[in-house]
Amino acid sequence: MVDYPDKDGKTALHYAAQSGRAESVAILLEMGHANPNAEDSDGLTPLDICARFQRDKFPSQSAKVLTISSENHTIGVRQIIKSLVSHGADISFMFSRDPPDLSRQLASKAKYITPIDTALELGCEVMVDELIKIAKARQANSGEELALEEKPNELILDGLVKPGQINTGIFNTLLRTESEWGIEKFRSIGGDLLRPPPNGHSCITLMVRWGYASFLEKFGDEVVLMTDSWIEKIGKEWRQFKPTSALYVACSRELPNLEVIKVLVGKFGVNINWQTRGWTYHGESALHVLAESRSWWKTHALEYLLDNGADINIKDSDGNTALHSALKYKTAEPLTFCSGMDPI
Repeated sequence: MVDYPDKDGKTALHYAAQSGRAESVAILLEMGHANPNAEDSDGLTPLDICARFQRDKFPSQSAKVLTISSENHTIGVRQIIKSLVSHGADISFMFSRDPPDLSRQLASKAKYITPIDTALELGCEVMVDELIKIAKARQANSGEELALEEKPNELILDGLVKPGQINTGIFNTLLRTESEWGIEKFRSIGGDLLRPPPNGHSCITLMVRWGYASFLEKFGDEVVLMTDSWIEKIGKEWRQFKPTSALYVACSRELPNLEVIKVLVGKFGVNINWQTRGWTYHGESALHVLAESRSWWKTHALEYLLDNGADINIKDSDGNTALHSALKYKTAEPLTFCSGMDPI
């Protein structure tokens, strides 16, 4: 049923790709096993839809807004493209020896109008960049010849990023524009990903907070340095600001963030039972945060943490377990997964 088409032949995955919400695409692919190569009535696949993504068509995506300040600023296609390809989306067109024919009309149903043709004509630079990266990685194993050559990115960060200093404003802009090349450059010239500004998020926790799972997986290895002693040290330096663990930040997001949680726990092995400290917190763990919410995705996140060794009887500073939180907030689904807890 997840691939059931509407009157235009579009499936839910087509609309998810069109929305720019990577979380929706991931859910349909991971949990619904949606077909990444489903074609609508015009022969367009979800990858074709990504090629037509134009950020300025979204009111919240004004070119004047270069940083992320709300979830409205986190839409994009790079993570969607990664998800589609990793689940089997066809990119054989990237290895065609025939040059792309950009004179074709986009309205045509002919199969020679490929996603890369469309992305080039409509100026979807993120898609061109991502497809070339993916194709080059595949080429290394297959020996196939690429149809396009990578063009150098003109973004200049030298002189803007101060090595060893807090540069979260610049990093926020790189996230906002989905510039993977820019983040690579940021790190290579010494941009500090770990240290947060006063009363704010570090570059790493920005990726966690806004759900950039693929960027976190590639650039977030320093998250393992966010130990109890490091968090305590930063808290003393900023005084009014009490930093938390990356996992706590991930679990606090309202939009689906399970992919980020899986990166933090599955790849980096962060402390799954870390508890908050300080006068603004009450010793809550990630389980407490998840158990208090009615968001459906947090039920799955709660199950994931429990399956990966989270302490089901961990108590906050008031002696409450996640089961107490579930009872207090009447969150029935999390309560189901917490039913093995000792309420005493």
